[in-house]
Amino acid sequence: MNLHGKTVLITGAAHGLGRQLALLLDALGCSLFLTDCGTAGVSALARELSKAPKIFICDLSDLRERQGLLRTIKEQMPMDILINCAGVGSHSQLSQLTVDEIERVMQINTLAPLELIAGLSPLELVANIGSVAGEMNLPSMSLYAASKTSMHAFTRSIQLEGARALLVILGPLSGTDFAQSIAHPHT
Repeated sequence: MNLHGKTVLITGAAHGLGRQLALLLDALGCSLFLTDCGTAGVSALARELSKAPKIFICDLSDLRERQGLLRTIKEQMPMDILINCAGVGSHSQLSQLTVDEIERVMQINTLAPLELIAGLSPLELVANIGSVAGEMNLPSMSLYAASKTSMHAFTRSIQLEGARALLVILGPLSGTDFAQSIAHPHT
């Protein structure tokens, strides 16, 4: 697939894998739409890119903000590619989970990607960043695993519906907050 000139939305673009993908896709000539929950990281990234991206500050755990993001993007231009890279970890035993934590993790890791796919379709390509936690049982990670298992399932289902969708299953990435939380869960 020739990516030059494609419009790409990357969620979670300010740090980690999202940031690296933005740098790579910029070098390949894509027009970037970047979203993250904070201004500083995505603004710093924008200064490193060869052409100015469209930046959307959006807390993906908030339904109203997601709906606003979808409206704004649809008004700007059709999207070719969506990369659902935003994610939040959870390292809590069942007895420690709170309703707020459950809602936040499921909103960001499961509902936001699904809503973005549905709201921006048809897309030439969807790439969902999954996790090994969605494929295996890990202690103290039931919520995170459930959120990623859901993402894996809907990605595989939309593939069967004819969507060109990739599921990228990763382990902890060095240098990310999530990798740190797995290595040292109580610090």
